[in-house]
Amino acid sequence: MRTQPTKPLLQLLVAAATLLTLGATAQAASPTVGALPTGPLTGSLEVDNARRRPVGVFVDGQHLGEVRARSSQVFQVANGVRLVSYGGPGGFTTERIRVPVDGRATLRVTRLVGHAFVRNGSGVPMRLTLSRLGGRRDLPPAKANLGLLRPGERVETQPLRPGTYQLTAAPAGRFAAAPPVTRELEITPGERQRVRLRPYLATVTVTNPFRRAARLFVDGQPVGRLRPGAQLVLSDQLPGLHHLELRKRGRVLADTRLSLTAGESQLWQPLSQRLGELRLRNDTRATLTVVVAGRTIGALAPGEATLVSDLTVGLVSVVAEGRRVRRITETVEIRPDRLTHLNLRAPDVGAGWGNFGATATVY
Repeated sequence: MRTQPTKPLLQLLVAAATLLTLGATAQAASPTVGALPTGPLTGSLEVDNARRRPVGVFVDGQHLGEVRARSSQVFQVANGVRLVSYGGPGGFTTERIRVPVDGRATLRVTRLVGHAFVRNGSGVPMRLTLSRLGGRRDLPPAKANLGLLRPGERVETQPLRPGTYQLTAAPAGRFAAAPPVTRELEITPGERQRVRLRPYLATVTVTNPFRRAARLFVDGQPVGRLRPGAQLVLSDQLPGLHHLELRKRGRVLADTRLSLTAGESQLWQPLSQRLGELRLRNDTRATLTVVVAGRTIGALAPGEATLVSDLTVGLVSVVAEGRRVRRITETVEIRPDRLTHLNLRAPDVGAGWGNFGATATVY
């Protein structure tokens, strides 16, 4: 004889069966770690890798696999907003991607590139070139040659592979003979490297320490006139070696050589030399050609006098020659800020003012 189960026992068996069914359904709806989800609520993710190296793909922290270089691969993932990470030894990038139900989302892994943004603050037109260091120089011509950049202009490069580059700026136009300047750039993925070319021309400030006005010459060319104690600023000097002179009536009062670098400022203030003056008078009957301290003064007619200025303090030689007159050679002492008189007489006349120490008069 079979025994029928009581009502409470039957209710308990029905409840247990219901719980088992709900648990199985929930387990099927929630994929486990490392397992690919299946069912009506799944979608797919296509990863298109344009890089030259494979990339690993993670979805919500789960590693789905690796996509080879310059290829694509489709992964089955749960629908909804997924947190997708991709990358390699150089680092990972994370994006939020919406995967449709029973549909496909696409993730494009672009090349690792950066940019350079160059502004010309040099003050001169520059011709720019860019070359990659420490690797193959396989940049297309459009990337290597950035063209002519005038002062104040700017240019942005095309996408560049990460690495170290050398930027060369060569002066153009009337500055084409000047040396170029170089600078290294570090290009990093996804970033823009900003570069500003520094001032290229050098500045020289010159002071005239003398009591008389003088003309300034740079590399043999006159550039300006300076009054006593005045300053002159030259702000357009090219880098390199330059010869500077202060002249007075053709005579060099002071000179120097300056080595200038790009954007440099230098000050030239010559030491003031102590100067004096000499008044010459021709007391012979012939016209004399006179040379004072190696400087040709010119012809002096009989009885004519002339003033020689800007003579360095100390002993100076005076040489005079003329027709039918023996050569006259004298040595006189020039004193600071004083006027020295010297009368030129023929040697056959006898002792005269032409003898140093006896005939040279200082006032």
